[in-house]
Amino acid sequence: MSEKDLKIKTGVLKRYVQEANSYKTEVQKQSSKINSLKESQEPDEYMIKKAGEVLQESKQMFSLASKMYKKHVLNLNRC
Repeated sequence: MSEKDLKIKTGVLKRYVQEANSYKTEVQKQSSKINSLKESQEPDEYMIKKAGEVLQESKQMFSLASKMYKKHVLNLNRC
């Protein structure tokens, strides 16, 4: 494997680590937002539902980024 290929592959891994961390942070923020919406004096069901949808999407994206990271680590190990 050439040095250029190695730099590209490690760059891909760095990007997936950053993505996974970003989505993990988003999941934590959305979870706390939902909890605060539910605990408010007048909970808005629409806002809670939409925040739940955003949370679910963030969880899916975190899972996808983690899977892609693992896939590229295995790919890098094979080379």
